[in-house]
Amino acid sequence: PFDRQRLPLVIEHRWQGSEKLVFVPDDLAARGGDLRDAFLAGGLEIHDWRIERVSHRSFSKQYETDFGPIDRDEWQGRSSRYEFCIDIHRTVLRYAVKLLLPLTVAVAMGFIVFWIHPEHFDAKICLGILALLNCIGLHIAHAGHLPEAGYVVKADLFFIDSYLMICLCLVEVVYEQVLHLEGKEA
Repeated sequence: PFDRQRLPLVIEHRWQGSEKLVFVPDDLAARGGDLRDAFLAGGLEIHDWRIERVSHRSFSKQYETDFGPIDRDEWQGRSSRYEFCIDIHRTVLRYAVKLLLPLTVAVAMGFIVFWIHPEHFDAKICLGILALLNCIGLHIAHAGHLPEAGYVVKADLFFIDSYLMICLCLVEVVYEQVLHLEGKEA
């Protein structure tokens, strides 16, 4: 839910180096200095994302290769580049309602076991397992809405923390039952 991305668009001429062609950002085209209004279509929205900032710049890139048939006398390996970037971040409200609220309810279900008397072990263990299954179901449903990523995202960390809390509740319920059966209720 707290994901931030930078979407760059980089333009560079393939054969003409900075000796012949130099890209220069057109700052005068930005009305009132706002690149977003000047360069993005009016009303442009990306679902579940908020555009934070739009920027552009030009710079030189030095290549250490001649890319084969390019004549080194004409091109010294330095090229001019223009980069247009859009910085975006995910909206948090959607995740608060669709992810954090149900996850909080599931974890709270797991914590209810602390208010049930030790005599009702069956109800306590069933409630804890139900809370754990609810978290697993939420995790599977939520994972279907995210793109595949080769790293752990913050939403996964929320679920891992929830699994850990509920499992600790179940361990406490079992330990409490052992003490109850040994007559050590105090």
